Amino acid sequence: MLRYATTLPAKEFIVATEKGLIYRLRKECPAKKFFRVSDATVCEYMMMNTLEKLRNSLKHDQFEVEVDQEVGKRARLAVRRMRAIR
Repeated sequence: MLRYATTLPAKEFIVATEKGLIYRLRKECPAKKFFRVSDATVCEYMMMNTLEKLRNSLKHDQFEVEVDQEVGKRARLAVRRMRAIR
């Protein structure tokens, strides 16, 4: 989202994501305006993540996330669509 916001010529964006990213978008693009879809977009666990924890998780293959097959199917489709945006 950050790369998308910094490269587009648009000056205003409506963003539906965790509010921590809104802070970063505003910091990186001070000339642009970012509007949250909701003030309730807070993930209580998001701020617990760190680069070190992510690195260790991947390095040691520590955690496995299991989701319902249908949820996984829809999630993969969403990820493919996001990766297609350039």
